[in-house]
Amino acid sequence: MKQCISIFFLVLFSTITVAQNNILYFENPKSKSVSFDFKLRNNLIIVPVQINESDTLNFILDTGLKTSLITKLPLKDSLMLKFAQKRTVKGLGTEGELDVYLSYGNKINMNGIKGDNFNFFIITDDKFDLSAELGMDIHGLIGADIFENFIVTINYSKNTLKFSSPESFKYLRRYLRQESFPLTMHKSKPYITLSFTNEKNVKSNVKLLIDSGSSDALWLFLTNNKNVILPDNKRYSFLGKGLSGKIFGYQGRVKAVQLGKYEMFNVTTSFPDSVSVSNTKTIDIIGRDGSIGAEFLRRFDLIIDYHNKKITFIKNHNYKDKFKFNMAGMEVGSVFGLLPIYAVTYLQENSPAYNAGIKLGDQIMKINGVDAYKYSVLEINGLMRTKDGKKIKINLMRNGKEKIITFRLKENL
Repeated sequence: MKQCISIFFLVLFSTITVAQNNILYFENPKSKSVSFDFKLRNNLIIVPVQINESDTLNFILDTGLKTSLITKLPLKDSLMLKFAQKRTVKGLGTEGELDVYLSYGNKINMNGIKGDNFNFFIITDDKFDLSAELGMDIHGLIGADIFENFIVTINYSKNTLKFSSPESFKYLRRYLRQESFPLTMHKSKPYITLSFTNEKNVKSNVKLLIDSGSSDALWLFLTNNKNVILPDNKRYSFLGKGLSGKIFGYQGRVKAVQLGKYEMFNVTTSFPDSVSVSNTKTIDIIGRDGSIGAEFLRRFDLIIDYHNKKITFIKNHNYKDKFKFNMAGMEVGSVFGLLPIYAVTYLQENSPAYNAGIKLGDQIMKINGVDAYKYSVLEINGLMRTKDGKKIKINLMRNGKEKIITFRLKENL
């Protein structure tokens, strides 16, 4: 089971032709850049967006997304969205196609960045309501448009973003001493080539989508590269959500990932099964081997430069953090919107929580003597990946009866 629920939106518009007129500009014409803080939830970057002079909405900044998405409409009708005909999209997952609606000609404002003719796809299926998983209202994902219009500096160490005009941006001398790598662009999405070492000590290059919209470290597909193999120590699990439904596969580790002079070891890795990735055969560039996500990216500050087709990695204080999976075998989610009422939403067979008697749907009342409502959903799930051997005592409610169950976290991957 993964350390935290991944939000993984890899979108296919194979039968869709949409005019991309999403030209963005600074609200102040004299500005050469705009900077502001972002919120980090589950490794995901949350930015404030206004659409058609709406109230401020929360969007995930997603390098792995071509066309921006609205996944949750505000209760009040303040967006004044225009809809075109229904469209069909595909993505990672096991459940086939998904119906969406195209909204075109929208105005957006993102802390001084504006656009007058912005397109969104709107998902009306409530299973893509991400708010309960992140503990705050999430209204959508914003993708390639922001990166195509600006050079974007992501400072994970200070939770700040800087959007710079490509014409005025200059690489400071300290940036020139850092590691920069070429990007391969395909359908407005960035790919990078790096090397990994499998458990047979075979080193191989892999082409990966850079996906800030995935909270995991590394995803590798088992379809293209003969050196991408399942480790002996693995488990079959629910991996996350895609546009085509739930994604299942194996979790394990690769011995090492090398990116220029940077080398990281025992990297947590998901290997989605063939059914979950079947749509990627027509979604992605030929030869794609997987994705590199935010659990890896947050160890660096980044300069993402689509104009010069390169990305710069600057090591930060997160660099030495260990890569961890969930060690309880259970995930907890909010069951009534954003209210702090929590229940077990996923349970791994033969895990510490499972073997101790936890069941799906159990309502969490207390954790280690602390009322559950005093935690956020992310804090609860974070407790499940803290330390091998840590004791977890849970007071839960099942069928109107309170039970107390105790187990210890176990690092078995």
